[in-house]
Amino acid sequence: MKINEIMYVEHEMRKMIPIFMEECKNYVYPKKIFFLKEKENLSRIIDFDNGLGAWCINNKIFFAIQNMKMFEKFSRMPEFGQNPTNRLVEIEEFIDNDKDYLDYMQYIIDNGLSEVDYSLDVLPHEVMHLIGSGDGIIGEGITELRTRQICKKHGIRCAPIMHTKETKFIKMLESFVGTDLLDLTAFSRDNTLLFKKCEELFGSEFFEIYEDMEEQYREYAMDYSIDPIEHYKKYREMDFSKMYDFLKSKKEQLIEI
Repeated sequence: MKINEIMYVEHEMRKMIPIFMEECKNYVYPKKIFFLKEKENLSRIIDFDNGLGAWCINNKIFFAIQNMKMFEKFSRMPEFGQNPTNRLVEIEEFIDNDKDYLDYMQYIIDNGLSEVDYSLDVLPHEVMHLIGSGDGIIGEGITELRTRQICKKHGIRCAPIMHTKETKFIKMLESFVGTDLLDLTAFSRDNTLLFKKCEELFGSEFFEIYEDMEEQYREYAMDYSIDPIEHYKKYREMDFSKMYDFLKSKKEQLIEI
């Protein structure tokens, strides 16, 4: 990306941050608020490094060099930019959909998107991390769910396809444990209270299924494929359907009562 393009992405980030902090004001730590209100700090947040996708660590948002290189390959494809009718998701599917990273890669090709487009599409999720939300299955699920909700409410551009499997799990879990406990869990980066509640509600079976999810997630997260597409294929292979079915059956039992 060129300097002026990076500056534009930073400009859009600066507009997002106050919105996200206001929406999550009950959970963002004061130290984080102070840091992000200092203008000089906001010009040193976006950076690039080797890796996959995008990530946030130590008050910096990184975009993977490997992902940026994909655009050189995509732009040489005959089909690049030839199917602009691919809208990725419809507005009614913005929060709930089963699209994933591979669907987004096809969306990039069909619509002829640029590195800047990609950066803006994934930036909101990383802004949520920047203001303090955690990672892992639970942290990423809450982060992406809140990102989609905030972006839809405020008309902020994003690609609502990140961590789709975790997001579906969290949205189902939210109907049992409530929004406040999930947000507290995400920003405290501590699952203790949430797991205690889950133990009360579901017993040991929940954790047996969750451990299987964790094992799959660790295998995916520890995959350091140089090719982002191969990495995203591993994400698609993860199967959380046992947990979805478990929570669905518990919800049906509550309805019957």
